[in-house]
Amino acid sequence: MGSILKGQRLRWISLIITLLISINVFAEGKRYLIQLKSPESFRAAKAESIQGAQRGIGLFGTQARTQDYLDHLDMMVIESSDRSSIDTLAQHPDVLAIEEEKFFSIPRTDLPTSWSLDLYRESFTWGLEAIKVEAAWNVTRGKGARVMILDSGIDQNHPDLINRFEKARTFMGPDFKDAIGHGTHVTGTIVADGTGSGLLGVAPEARFLMGKVCDTSCSSVGITQGVNWAIEEKVDVVNMSLGGAFLFETAVYNKAEQANIVIVAAAGNGGNGSLSYPAALATTFAVGAVNPDLTKASFSQWGPLLDVVAPGVNVYSSVPQGTGSRSSVKINFGTGLEEVASEGFQNSDPGSSITNAEFVFAGLGKPQDFSNTKASGRIALIQRGEITFQDKVSAASKAGAIGVVIFNNEPGLLTGGLESKTNLPVMMIEKAVGDKIAAQLANNLSVSAELSIARSDYSSFSGTSMASPHVAGLVALVRATNKKLTAAQVRELVRKTATPLTPNPENQLGRGLVDAEAAVNAAQN
Repeated sequence: MGSILKGQRLRWISLIITLLISINVFAEGKRYLIQLKSPESFRAAKAESIQGAQRGIGLFGTQARTQDYLDHLDMMVIESSDRSSIDTLAQHPDVLAIEEEKFFSIPRTDLPTSWSLDLYRESFTWGLEAIKVEAAWNVTRGKGARVMILDSGIDQNHPDLINRFEKARTFMGPDFKDAIGHGTHVTGTIVADGTGSGLLGVAPEARFLMGKVCDTSCSSVGITQGVNWAIEEKVDVVNMSLGGAFLFETAVYNKAEQANIVIVAAAGNGGNGSLSYPAALATTFAVGAVNPDLTKASFSQWGPLLDVVAPGVNVYSSVPQGTGSRSSVKINFGTGLEEVASEGFQNSDPGSSITNAEFVFAGLGKPQDFSNTKASGRIALIQRGEITFQDKVSAASKAGAIGVVIFNNEPGLLTGGLESKTNLPVMMIEKAVGDKIAAQLANNLSVSAELSIARSDYSSFSGTSMASPHVAGLVALVRATNKKLTAAQVRELVRKTATPLTPNPENQLGRGLVDAEAAVNAAQN
């Protein structure tokens, strides 16, 4: 009897030890990319990993759990809280290299621009006009082409996107919902089909797949998983409006090239002469941004490998439903209301409105500028400059203002945002209009206004993130026209049909502005 009980205790102890080992092996930790030396090494490691996992043992007997097998890249995603396991794996004869997951900032979209446009043309935007897509649509609107977008996720139910949506996966976070709007905006520029408000993308009959690789930041592991999925799905083009260098990216994008996939990437928003990655790689297509007058956008990065440029300033497109805003400023200088160009600030109160309220001029919006003003119950008119928009709005709110209108200190408008939410409507108007209001107030003449910020499913963003999807959409048109072209041939075709722009020092504008009409016509030959 005693020996039986002793045997049972030993079995229970063994079971508990096995359970603890299993828990330790599969405990959450840091993620890593591991590259095997050859396809044969990958297949052997995959088989060993699957068999080991069934016994509660990590890769090659270590405490590293295999999270994903990237069959088309000869790589794995592993996870471990034990650094010694990673060091052990790095010495394995089948392992070429291991790199810990890296995170990159999501590209900014609240960049300063100096353009006053009709931002809300709800079908044929200035970007489509600039790259001549209407003529290209006489040949194709992208039917048969499949575009993968690696970005921050998607509102797949957006009325202008729902019919173009094929599938989505998340490689960053619990689901593929777009919490920041970037991915949905990029997608609209490529494939919006006009069934909602009428918004059209460059290739409105193409289909799209979304791989979520970013939330508030982008993951090197997620990006690599996304490219592997693109190869698996045999898509025609991948848009990457993101940037960040990591160890394996040359191998990753070379594999995409071998799979005949065109990778289109944003040049970067740092305003310097060094391209962001992956745009800086020879096997990707690097896209810079231009203004509506086709000059280089101030933020657009460049370099010897910049291929082309495309519209990237005040680009109007889709955002997750209800997250966009549309501002209206109507001013009464004493002769009745007249609407002026305006731009609402991100994080200002959507759905708010003010009727027939008077302006008070508060200089630069510093606390001392409000000390001798009667801002309570009025709209604070503030000049741009010296302090942040957030500080200006905070000072106005403390002074009792019911709205804030900031006027620019240079021609045009800004697409901007506040650091935190406010319950005030906050918008920008042009310098000339602000100067006129300030002058009348200085002469003790009353100026009043109506302000409103309405919720919208659309918004205007700026950045090379917005230029890249114009080119990805163009590539979709080319591939829909001629499926026989290789990825390298498509890139060269788009380059050679671009319209040269001058001046072009240091290749700041690449081969020029992409031309959809010329590219599609060339693809037919």
